[in-house]
Amino acid sequence: MKQGPSLEELLTPAAKEDLKRRNPSSYEEFIDNLYQDLRFAISTLKSGRQHHQRKSEDEISDHLISQLSSSYKVPLPRDNQDGGHCDLSFQIVTPKYEIYKWKAEAKLWKGKSWAEDGMSQLIDSYAHADLNNDQGSLLLYCVKPNPLDKLKEWKDMVNKMDCFLSLEETKDPYEFTSVHMSPSQIEYSVRHFFIHLHHPPYDAIRAKALHKDKALRKKLPFH
Repeated sequence: MKQGPSLEELLTPAAKEDLKRRNPSSYEEFIDNLYQDLRFAISTLKSGRQHHQRKSEDEISDHLISQLSSSYKVPLPRDNQDGGHCDLSFQIVTPKYEIYKWKAEAKLWKGKSWAEDGMSQLIDSYAHADLNNDQGSLLLYCVKPNPLDKLKEWKDMVNKMDCFLSLEETKDPYEFTSVHMSPSQIEYSVRHFFIHLHHPPYDAIRAKALHKDKALRKKLPFH
């Protein structure tokens, strides 16, 4: 008797991807899937960059959280309490009852010192660096011009951190990985996403508004 198609053969490509996403075979596959979905969310974010010029880092993060929640069909907690208020946090429980965890800290780019504060929070407070919980991310939202120059500043800063061990480039010029010694004395890997949201037309609008404001101030009697 001829056997019918297996369940896997009956699944659509989208359904197979969804099954793989929710039932990863390893922690590494969980992280790979998550970063793939995060890159898609970042791409969507960047396509609407004109809407994010005056938003806070929390408001921008909410967009990514919404996208990831949609991909995984589960709500991602906001400001999850796990050693502190982590900006993005996600975990899944596998059929073998293994818990895979990932955390991320997000910062609006205001200079390398501001970004370093986010990095310190991630490494010192949230990075437990135990089994299936030794990878996280730093998300840097940049609405200013010349992003690659700013990214180079940040890489130089990361290299000088006391807990720094190594740095690895990726194919994406706005993405890299650094490895650090966590407080638990276990290596912790951080994937940095430098998210370029600069929108040149907004610069012209802002300059025009500043010029108008200065002109009004000159007309005030107490000026």
